[in-house]
Amino acid sequence: MSDLIPDIEAWFSEGLEVRQSPIHGYGLYATIPFRAGHRILRLGGYLFHISERRANGVMPSTTTPLSEEVILAELATGCKDYSDHINHSCDPNIGFTDAISIVTIRDVGAGEELVTDYAFWECDAAWRLRIPCNCNTPVCRRNITGEDWKAFRAADPLYRYFSPFLRRRILTAKGKEF
Repeated sequence: MSDLIPDIEAWFSEGLEVRQSPIHGYGLYATIPFRAGHRILRLGGYLFHISERRANGVMPSTTTPLSEEVILAELATGCKDYSDHINHSCDPNIGFTDAISIVTIRDVGAGEELVTDYAFWECDAAWRLRIPCNCNTPVCRRNITGEDWKAFRAADPLYRYFSPFLRRRILTAKGKEF
């Protein structure tokens, strides 16, 4: 399978490195300062039907829903890239600008860990972060689930950093069950 060509090619900004994180294992860090709105990376991988999310051929930690039926993910046989080392924080400094591009939400200093709220794209009702959140921020939710997006509204300042798929869901979710 290593000769497969990804449907979407990943791209990464200069000034990134993976190193140990106090949040969890390894994290993605800025080695140079970034201004708010700087594009950090573009997710890459293969397009799959949502039913294949838990298939053996898909690397689960790289799964990003693009619509109700399509996900973007890396192959389980592939190598981890920078995007697979982005830890969750309930006070994120990076988020989506479109379906596959990640940008800084605010200015980020050199040496700062780049963290996102998994609610920005995770919407599988069965999904749970395996361990309690360890971001230690005043707004920490501790238990992170695939239903956290439901707590957000379009008026929320972070709404614009959700994936377009979930922004559409949030706009239409009033009174609906997913």
